[in-house]
Amino acid sequence: MAKKKDGILPTAAEVYESTHSVCVGNDEVELMGDKSQKVMGEYMEKLEEYKNKGIEINPDKVYLEVVGGKKKGKVYGLGSASQMYYKSDPTSQSTASSSTPSMISQLSSQVEELKKMAEENHNKVEESQKIAAESLKCAKEFVENHEIEKATWKKEKLAMQKTLQEMASLVKQVYRPYKPPTPAVTRSRDTTK
Repeated sequence: MAKKKDGILPTAAEVYESTHSVCVGNDEVELMGDKSQKVMGEYMEKLEEYKNKGIEINPDKVYLEVVGGKKKGKVYGLGSASQMYYKSDPTSQSTASSSTPSMISQLSSQVEELKKMAEENHNKVEESQKIAAESLKCAKEFVENHEIEKATWKKEKLAMQKTLQEMASLVKQVYRPYKPPTPAVTRSRDTTK
């Protein structure tokens, strides 16, 4: 049963933690089992979440939300102490209202997950757009450089053709075909006669 400490009732989570922990050393306690660690982990995350959003909320309501609300008039992990924290309200005994905190918790976490996924997708789309823009810029530069090089090659080709024509013209002017001298026709005297 929850006891008041210095006239102050501990929170439902503190009661849960104290009844689901074992002493492991000098003033050190450890939660027993995975379920206890999960409940307290989710509880601490929820408190932090509300704090970060600037929402002041009763920690007992957060605990109730984390454990899934009341079931058969009891709250998970509190046993008979649940009556000290959560008064019985005959109108709130329906299954729908007892599962509402759990559903809200699940929906809130799904919304957060979807927001995170949407932001990641948005970041990926932005990165893809940057890469596409950079690729397009590179392609345009390549085409421009190719056109410049093509024009330069064309000018060089024309200049080389002109130079070759000038050289051919000079060669024709300077070149005179070699004609070997024709031997003088001499008649040989026939000495045998």
